[in-house]
This record gives sequence, C-alpha cells and structure tokens, in this order.
Amino acid sequence: ILGIKDYFNKLWFKKAILGSSGGIDSALVLALAVEALGADNVVSVLMPSSFSSSHSVDDAVQLSKNLGNPYHILPIEKIYDNFLHE
Repeated sequence: ILGIKDYFNKLWFKKAILGSSGGIDSALVLALAVEALGADNVVSVLMPSSFSSSHSVDDAVQLSKNLGNPYHILPIEKIYDNFLHE
C-alpha cells in the first residue's frame, strides 16, 4: 500500500482505472488500490464476454460494492465477434 501511494504521489497521479474480472488477482489489486488511493479514486471496469461466467461478473460487482468504489460494465462480446469475423 505504501508503494502504491508513493508511486502515485511521485507521478502526480490521483486516480486509477482497473480491469476487474471477478478473479482473485484483480480482486487483490483492486482492494490494495482502494486502500492506498481511496474508494472514490479507483474505478473498476468489467468487460464480460462469452468467456465470462455470470458468477465472475457478479463477484466483481459485489467486490466494488463492498469496497465502495465506482464500477462500469462494458460488455465486449459483440466487439470480439466482429473482430473475429471481419
């Protein structure tokens, strides 16, 4: 947490945007960032696709609710399908 605070202060950053998958790795990073920067300064972005389970998305949403940080859900399934077929 001290390292995150120090890094952000040295670079004059105030906010962070993180990808949140519902997995343990992104959950740990999100929890550390919220502790270091404050919930209002960390936005998580969930980008579910056909490979994402509803359980993973639900977990990511619940974590953000528990931590009190803002989050956005941006489904990417259509973008991914278009990329594959063009």
